[in-house]
Amino acid sequence: MLDSASTASLTTRQPHFPIRLDRDTLGRMEISTWRTDAGDFDVLTDLPASDGRRLRYDELVGRAGNQEVHGIAVYVAALEDVIASKEWADRPKDRQALPELRKLAAHREDPEDRPTTTR
Repeated sequence: MLDSASTASLTTRQPHFPIRLDRDTLGRMEISTWRTDAGDFDVLTDLPASDGRRLRYDELVGRAGNQEVHGIAVYVAALEDVIASKEWADRPKDRQALPELRKLAAHREDPEDRPTTTR
C-alpha cells in the first residue's frame, strides 16, 4: 500500500499527462494501466471471480503476495485470482495469456516457490 507521501516513477499511457501516484489518486481509479521501463502493469480496485462476482481488496488481500517495488511495499494479487479473472473476462488477450499463467501456477505449487504473504 502506498501512503499519501509516497510517489513512484511511473507514467500514464499519455506521456504529457503529469500525475502524482499516491493512495488518494489510486483510490479514485477503478482500473489504470501504468507504463514502466519493465513494461506495463495494471492497478485494479477489484477482480472478477470465476463466477463474475467482484472481489474487493478485503477479499483479495489475504491471498495476495507482498512485493517490494522500488522500495515501496505493494500487494500483488494471487496468481489464482488473476487466472480466475482472465477466465471470466474471456477476451482474446486473456485467452492468450492463460496457458502461460497456468504454467506459472503449476510451477508455484511447490511451497518453496511461493512468495511471502502478509496480512
